[in-house]
Amino acid sequence: MTINAIPHWTPTVNEPVRPYLPGTQQTQSLKAAYERVMSETVEIPVIVNGEAHYTGDIFEIRSPHDHSKVLAKLHRATPELVRQAIAGSLEAWKKWSRTDAHNRLAVFLKAAEYICGPDRDLMNASTM
Repeated sequence: MTINAIPHWTPTVNEPVRPYLPGTQQTQSLKAAYERVMSETVEIPVIVNGEAHYTGDIFEIRSPHDHSKVLAKLHRATPELVRQAIAGSLEAWKKWSRTDAHNRLAVFLKAAEYICGPDRDLMNASTM
């Protein structure tokens, strides 16, 4: 029997809180990322089993503070794409459920690295 455990745990440390004081480089960088987000309209396909599907059935995602601004155009999934996604997720579960904790953790650490890395301001601006 295999125990799904991490033998050597390194404690995590939270990212420092940025004060975003007026006129600082941090504030200017975040404002630039925000302006970029607000100047674009992103098209979001349905992703099923790693493949992008552009269905043409569009739902507009609008800015919560400026409803005239369309931030993204999201393609709605068809019933067939939903069935494919369910089948794909059940298949992926077979491998993921046998993945040890160390390798599962690596996936989440990679995501955290991306979120707090060079695109941190873009990630923050995308949630504003």
